[in-house]
Amino acid sequence: MPELRDTGVRNVVCGENVVIYQPANLYDCQLGDNVFVGPFVEI
Repeated sequence: MPELRDTGVRNVVCGENVVIYQPANLYDCQLGDNVFVGPFVEI
């Protein structure tokens, strides 16, 4: 059986016009204005 972990967006500060496509993992980071985060990204 595979190990399943909770993933997602946690403790992220976002500027204006930020787009995040799931699945993406963002933890404890800051995104500026007009940022695009595509799928399968980990920051």
